[in-house]
Amino acid sequence: MDKMGFNHIFNSHAIIENFQANSAFDVASLILYGTHALPVRLKILLDRVLGTLDQDELSHLLHGFGWTYEDYTRGYMEQV
Repeated sequence: MDKMGFNHIFNSHAIIENFQANSAFDVASLILYGTHALPVRLKILLDRVLGTLDQDELSHLLHGFGWTYEDYTRGYMEQV
């Protein structure tokens, strides 16, 4: 990273957290947008990616795609 000039970016803890949140959003958007159920392997991947977020960030992110935390833990949206 030193040779590419990115060393100053990775020395700041806040920037790394922001980068992780942005990356988690990108991955979640690819998996959750327009879906009502999660395949098991994608759920495992998403669990690992979203595990870097705190509970409030996770709930906010899921809500943006129409999912509740309960739906997400179940792996599918409950239909009424």
